[in-house]
Amino acid sequence: MKFAADRMLGRLAKWLRILGYDTIYDQNMDANSVLSYTRDGRTVLTRGGRFRKDFLRGIVWIQDDRVDWQIRQLLNENYIDAQGKEKFLLCSRCNVKLLAANYPEAEGRVPEYVMHSQKKILRCPACNRFYWSGTHQERMRHYIRARVIETKEPESFSGGE
Repeated sequence: MKFAADRMLGRLAKWLRILGYDTIYDQNMDANSVLSYTRDGRTVLTRGGRFRKDFLRGIVWIQDDRVDWQIRQLLNENYIDAQGKEKFLLCSRCNVKLLAANYPEAEGRVPEYVMHSQKKILRCPACNRFYWSGTHQERMRHYIRARVIETKEPESFSGGE
C-alpha cells in the first residue's frame, strides 16, 4: 500500500514512513495531483472537506486530528498493518529507502557510542541523515503498541515529532 497525504497530515505521513509505508507528503495537493496519485496506485489521505462529500475511489478522509487516532483509523479500515510490516526502512523525512552506511562515512556524523554499540547504521541517500536502532525506536514501537493497537482511546505521543 502506498499513500499520498495532504498538508494537514504531515505527522501521519511521518508515522506511516516509520511503519514502513511509502508515503508522499504533498503540501500543495489539488484535484489534479489527487487524480495523478490515484492513477499511480496511491491512496490519498486527506482531512480536507472538499473530498469528503465525493467519497471518490482511492481517497480516505481522515476523521480525527490526533495522529494516534489517524493511525488507528487506517488500521481499523485495513489500509495498514502496524504489527506485521517491517518498520524503520524509509527516511521519515524524505520517504526514500534507507541504505546500509559504512562506518567511515558515519564517523563524526553519529554519536561515538553509536559507532561502538551498533552493528548496523543506515543512511538516507537523499538527505544524508543517519539512522540506527536505539531507544527512540523502542519508544516508537511502544507508542504504536500501547497507544494505537492495544488501547481503546489512544493518547498523544510525548516523545516529540
